Amino acid sequence: MTLFISAREKLFLIVIAKQFALCFFFTTMASAQPVRDIHVMNTNPIAVRGGPLLMSLTSTQPGDHWPSVLHLTLDDNRTIEGHVIWMQRITDSAQVHWTDDPRHLLVRSVRPDDDSSALVLGVQAGPYLALRLPIGFEGDLRLTQQVITPRWIDPPSTMGTSDPSLPTLPAGPAPDLPDAQSPLEFWRWTLMAQRLGVNHPDLHFTDLETIVAQYYAALWGWGLDRLHHTEPMLANQCILALTQVGRDRKRPFAIWEADPRRLNELLGILIGESLRLAQRDEQVRNWLEQREPLLMWTEAEDPLKVRMVMVNRTRETIIPRFTWIHTRDIPSVAQIESGVLTQVRIDRAETPDAGPLRTAQPIRFDSHILLIEADQRQYRMDFTPESIEVRPPGVAFPLFHPPLTLGDIQTRIAPSMSADRMTMVQLRRLDHRWELFFECRRPLESAPSRLAPPSSPLATIAKLDEVRHVESITLLIGPEADEQGPFVALTIPEIGPWKFFAGATDDTMEIHRRTWGDRWYCRVVLPDRWLIPTQGPMTLLGARRSHARTDQIETSPRAGTSWRINSGRMAVDLSPWTDEPEFENASGSFDD
Repeated sequence: MTLFISAREKLFLIVIAKQFALCFFFTTMASAQPVRDIHVMNTNPIAVRGGPLLMSLTSTQPGDHWPSVLHLTLDDNRTIEGHVIWMQRITDSAQVHWTDDPRHLLVRSVRPDDDSSALVLGVQAGPYLALRLPIGFEGDLRLTQQVITPRWIDPPSTMGTSDPSLPTLPAGPAPDLPDAQSPLEFWRWTLMAQRLGVNHPDLHFTDLETIVAQYYAALWGWGLDRLHHTEPMLANQCILALTQVGRDRKRPFAIWEADPRRLNELLGILIGESLRLAQRDEQVRNWLEQREPLLMWTEAEDPLKVRMVMVNRTRETIIPRFTWIHTRDIPSVAQIESGVLTQVRIDRAETPDAGPLRTAQPIRFDSHILLIEADQRQYRMDFTPESIEVRPPGVAFPLFHPPLTLGDIQTRIAPSMSADRMTMVQLRRLDHRWELFFECRRPLESAPSRLAPPSSPLATIAKLDEVRHVESITLLIGPEADEQGPFVALTIPEIGPWKFFAGATDDTMEIHRRTWGDRWYCRVVLPDRWLIPTQGPMTLLGARRSHARTDQIETSPRAGTSWRINSGRMAVDLSPWTDEPEFENASGSFDD
């Protein structure tokens, strides 16, 4: 069809385009005002004698073009140089670890286009002044006309030199070690090394990152040293809460306090100068008492039960009570030992009866709420309904999740994937056949070379959990491994032969793949016998995604951890579709 536009319409479109361009130009110009009248936010910072100093910067007129260097005058008329750094929140990470710093801040030199007018209030990101103070100096500093009067402290015990006779902590990454990439977590390395009687590793920070790392390590070390002088037992309890490790069988993993809000609260108490010693000690005790006794997250859910993971961070055994809200089911309990990861299986609530009237229908809820009562606290967790009815045009899987982190669990912020690494799956029915359609996005630089020879990336891999550093998707059908499943575990790489880790091929199976620059598609036409219901009328489906350039695995419908790869299962009822296939009896054999 040809589209005709009149001369008047063309003129109108040209005028609109010019107005839009002018608006865009003036908006851009208005947002590009250079910063003016820079000053520090706190004129009484804590400063380490002969050590690092970090001060947050602000300005009368926010904007861009921050200077890379500011000069400060000491009260003895010497001049020292401070570097303007920028803390930037990282929104995309190709590799997630259990102990990643939940602040996700990158420390770097300031750039001309860094704009303080675009900062969100209350976020730690933005400009800071980083410098090292001369040895022997402990007076005032002056930034233009602003006088800065620091609170001077001696370097704490945790900033001592390493002892070559002692072992050194490995730099990780590992589930029981702090984030080695974050300067804002270096203080935890120093506390852990002090508690274990070893040296902390030599982390590879830039010069500016080192100033930030050492400054926060000095604040934590000095604050805890002060507490130790008056209340050594209380100080040891704090250090344990900040470096605590639990166990999952033989695997140690961190269960320490990771929530930035809680950490800032404790640090403020430890280094505050307005509190008397008794008040400070009482606030520290309150902070310890308010610590969540249980860490918990959901691993799986199916039509019959839900499976949760719990870790007890106290010294005593905890016996939580579980009650489904809106039901009359008898509450259940479980025993959670100290410091040990425990799986808890909870039967789903029974569906209410239809009632005495034949027209009455059972009450259905969009979600099921589980009330958990433990150690004088209450928690509520939402679960999906027992199953999802598949109707045209199909059912989409939940977006694939990266591995959970300790910070995700404590801040209750669900992990998310960047748009260029997302995986989307739809279950649908075309031409009387069930199929799964995968869309796997990836950065352009991860696209396979068209000149590379054909390869078999799965040829030498013997176990499903070893499928890493391969651009692939894995389809899981049937129960999980701890329930004699799955029936089918099929891994399909972007390029090369696919592989069954459970189950076997079928003459009716079809796999179609197509590669593009920033994504690849995979369409799997499923044999009807793979979709045999295993729990009533429900079929259980799960999926994984691995990447070529990292060893990270993403899962759906549930998120696992870096050492407990778990996708969970989505229970689907295929019967509402009008032309569903004829199933064998659920007790029938899978094999021919």
